[in-house]
Amino acid sequence: MAKCTIDPLTGQILTISGKVGNTLFKTYRNGQVRAYLTPQGGYKRSTPPSKTELLQRKIFSIVASEVARKIKAGDTRPRHIIWAEVKKEAERMRNLCNA
Repeated sequence: MAKCTIDPLTGQILTISGKVGNTLFKTYRNGQVRAYLTPQGGYKRSTPPSKTELLQRKIFSIVASEVARKIKAGDTRPRHIIWAEVKKEAERMRNLCNA
């Protein structure tokens, strides 16, 4: 979804940035706007993900699920505080398993 700033007097688009369909818009600081066409299926990786990358993805998904569960259960602390606590516990558990 692209973000757009419109001049209320003239109705002219002042800035646009983001993606609409297959077109990516970017407004630079100097006011220049560029549009880029992106591939239909997105960009493809040239190499498969490494074992480390797959492990980090797995840890991220576990931590994200646990943070969401805690918030749903009524934890009112800020999300970044809960995230840090859960991540620390996940890393501790991983180190115990590797030892």
